[in-house]
Amino acid sequence: MTKRTLLPLLLAAILTTSCASSDAPPFAPPPWTDLPPTIAEAVCLRARGEAISHDSPIAAINVSQPGIVNGSSIYSLSHAFGAGVSNPVQLADTLRSSTAPMPVLFPMMGMGSCTFRPIEPADQHRVTDVMLLQVSSPILNPFAKKEAGVLARLSLGNRNAMWYWVPLAERKGKWLIGTAIPLDLHEE
Repeated sequence: MTKRTLLPLLLAAILTTSCASSDAPPFAPPPWTDLPPTIAEAVCLRARGEAISHDSPIAAINVSQPGIVNGSSIYSLSHAFGAGVSNPVQLADTLRSSTAPMPVLFPMMGMGSCTFRPIEPADQHRVTDVMLLQVSSPILNPFAKKEAGVLARLSLGNRNAMWYWVPLAERKGKWLIGTAIPLDLHEE
């Protein structure tokens, strides 16, 4: 064989080998059956940094809330990552359709930075004078490679909400939970 015929064969072999070795499974959110207590703790630590009193109990819905993955929260997430999104409502619908509600676990009394009082979703309308925490199930972050996360909404009696993104990343088979990132989302 000549150099002319050998070079294309060599390039084809390299490309075939590199393509064959990139058959990694697509990135997906963690396969959890419940949200670990460190998610609530990450939101708590951020809220404490924003002057939420240590003595203030937080009512926390004990099941993830898919409804907080909506057009407004996805638009705000895109803004936090310096990305644009043409149709945040459609993207939110797509992300939400791939999740299911799951139990939310909280740190044991005295073991975390906050005192969480788990409540049923049907009881959230009764929470009028304390902080209320709602979290989503894990979703893919469409604005960052190989990152999933949880949206969190912390409000005073379901009003005046502060929104956060709690990033999740997989490293060597283990899921790491990052620091909650405040989102620029203002509800009317």
